[in-house]
Amino acid sequence: MPKPLIHNPSLAFRPATLNRHLELITKHQPDTPPSQVKNHAGRYFKGVPGGAEIRRQIFSQTSYTALTELIGSLADFSGDCAS
Repeated sequence: MPKPLIHNPSLAFRPATLNRHLELITKHQPDTPPSQVKNHAGRYFKGVPGGAEIRRQIFSQTSYTALTELIGSLADFSGDCAS
């Protein structure tokens, strides 16, 4: 049986899911332009407290590596907030 959709995922869930999604994009669609990847990544933080600042940080990254490091730091931060 499929898992139910999460309609309001927690802040801790979003970076982990985004990180996995970015891995899949680079594996299956390696020619995806960086601007499209950043636009997609920014959507994960729409409507959350501090989301505008997170999106600003996402759009300021200049490489895929820097973007994944930022997402990793968000996962660490959101995990601290969840406990």
